[in-house]
Amino acid sequence: PGITKSMLVSLGESDVRKVEDFADCATDDLLGWTEKKNGEVTRHSGYLTSFDLTREDAEQMILNARIHAGWIEAAPEPEEESGETAEIDEAEPRTEVEEEASKS
Repeated sequence: PGITKSMLVSLGESDVRKVEDFADCATDDLLGWTEKKNGEVTRHSGYLTSFDLTREDAEQMILNARIHAGWIEAAPEPEEESGETAEIDEAEPRTEVEEEASKS
């Protein structure tokens, strides 16, 4: 989920052609990284740098690929509410004396 056809083309051009290849990627492989050496900052492009992806998007796509490849198991789905309502304990009904007292 989240991978478009144009992303697939970019990945293929970078020899990322199978789900396992994609699952083996790090977030920096997809988005790029910055390296500082001898006071110089160098920006390295990732396979999907030209796409508008957040770090969280990239991490989720890699996680999905690892699940699909069978490397890890998906987290269990949270259980949905059954629609049943909890019973509320009702107070004992008032006696006639209590009813009369509450009216005055």
